[in-house]
Amino acid sequence: MVLLSIALCVVVLLIYVFFIWYRDWLGKNSFIYRLLMLPTARLNLYFAKATAILIFVFGLVALQLLLFLIEMQIMKWIVPAEFRVDLPIKEYTDFNYLSVILPGSLIDFLLFYGMGIVAVCVTFTAILFERCYRLKGIIFGISYGLVSVGFFLMPLLIDTFVLNYYFFPVELFVMEVIAGIIVLIGAVWIGNYLLKYKIRV
Repeated sequence: MVLLSIALCVVVLLIYVFFIWYRDWLGKNSFIYRLLMLPTARLNLYFAKATAILIFVFGLVALQLLLFLIEMQIMKWIVPAEFRVDLPIKEYTDFNYLSVILPGSLIDFLLFYGMGIVAVCVTFTAILFERCYRLKGIIFGISYGLVSVGFFLMPLLIDTFVLNYYFFPVELFVMEVIAGIIVLIGAVWIGNYLLKYKIRV
């Protein structure tokens, strides 16, 4: 049940990553007109939507953790002490799916959620390609997403298939982090350019 609830939250968030942009174009009097006419940099709109997704993610993680603690307490009430083994919560979160949403260290936290932020920004920029260029924008957006993923995985692919595991794991990790930062900066820069000069409403 825990895995099912987490999967449901992930699916809802994935849908909302797209819905948070497209809902502004819905209706006869599109809300996007008012958003784009605000007396502030349009990039703030991009950051506001990304921040909303991040808040939702942390809120759902906090909710899952609270529900997990409640379920553990209910189990203690139902199952006698002699028939169970009480473990600290860290032992439960070391399972493969829980260790992703509840990392055991600061490095893992920054890695997992940093990759999530990069993925959300790349998706936002791909959506803006579609909003700017319509049918051609779908092709542009998909191509941009594939290029971003390829650039992010490039150090790993080169080390595996070209250099035959030449780099140490730490060096490869640093290169992947740098590649992720470059992809993130590129996504934000392209998104800002599209919002300022190419957006169609």
